[in-house]
Amino acid sequence: MSLVQWCEREFHSYEPYNSISNLAFILVYFASPKRNALIAAIGCGSFYFHITGSYLGEILDELPMSLLAYQYYTVIARSHSRTYLAVLSMAWILYIRYKLYAIFTAIFTCQILLPLGMVIVQPKKMGMRKSYLVISWAYMTTAFSCWGYERYLHATGHCPSDTGDFTYYLHSYWHVGAALAHYYFMEASIQ
Repeated sequence: MSLVQWCEREFHSYEPYNSISNLAFILVYFASPKRNALIAAIGCGSFYFHITGSYLGEILDELPMSLLAYQYYTVIARSHSRTYLAVLSMAWILYIRYKLYAIFTAIFTCQILLPLGMVIVQPKKMGMRKSYLVISWAYMTTAFSCWGYERYLHATGHCPSDTGDFTYYLHSYWHVGAALAHYYFMEASIQ
């Protein structure tokens, strides 16, 4: 069983909407001006995770996300930081060893905030197109907010059971928003 549960699993033996929404990552892979195998790996891993609810599926979902976030850093910083990679590797070892979802949440949040902060401070220096960065940031912020609110609903036992409720699909919105954020980040990086 996975370390994390989502609201949709409260009402189904698997998560049909969370699974299907991963097609957004596959579509972005084919539509993106710079094809990135990690975005397709996220889609496939996340599909497997949400359809099975297994720990293996969770790792197949989260590891490509973390590697893609590291790749964002290397694109923006235009260098590979050995310190960053060492800290990231150690965090992943701790996460897998102790199976604490809070470790992954901390890793991934820092991985998103670091490149985002770098881009916000000096977008021109990064050689990125600002209009696409703003769109990417807007999608990621909205998607991350959906993810966070869904986590809150699950933690407080307030998961919506009605498929007609907008909040029932919050994790699915995270998938679509994160995929679109990636697409616009790739657009922003084209010079």
